Amino acid sequence: MNPKFSITRKTYYALGLLAAAFSAAGALGVLAGQAYTLLDNLAFVLTGMMFLLLAAVKGSPKQQKARYFACFFLMILSIGRLPAPAGRLLAAAYWPAFLWVEALRDARMRAAARTLTLCEGLGCILWLAVALGGLEGFAFVANIFWLLTAITRGWAALGLYKAAAVNGDA
Repeated sequence: MNPKFSITRKTYYALGLLAAAFSAAGALGVLAGQAYTLLDNLAFVLTGMMFLLLAAVKGSPKQQKARYFACFFLMILSIGRLPAPAGRLLAAAYWPAFLWVEALRDARMRAAARTLTLCEGLGCILWLAVALGGLEGFAFVANIFWLLTAITRGWAALGLYKAAAVNGDA
């Protein structure tokens, strides 16, 4: 028996789905009072792999490849030596940017892109209120939005995965 494996867009979207699951598990851990930085690091690495592998898909237009790489570049900038607010804003931007790139390919992703952009934006505002504004009372709500954001990322990645399965994207 000789199994034949094929790696398609569906495989890369599965990386995004797994990254969202790790992020959601990390958010649940924070809500329970335990920080799981390993889960966040795994989510970060898997997201970066997804962006780079999508940028390397053969037969894709160069403009689309450049957009995927720009998402990866935003992600890398978010961990650079920037002031905390700038890094947090960039961290809140790379998943929505990715979904808007996907919405250019498939208009059905617009709802997910809008929802994630809203979740990331509100989560970022709450984080800024807690970290910079000293409003510790919003910490629990900010963590709830982190979980909601991770769930929304998973919903979007699952939608991309299912669409790739139906379309037979290579």
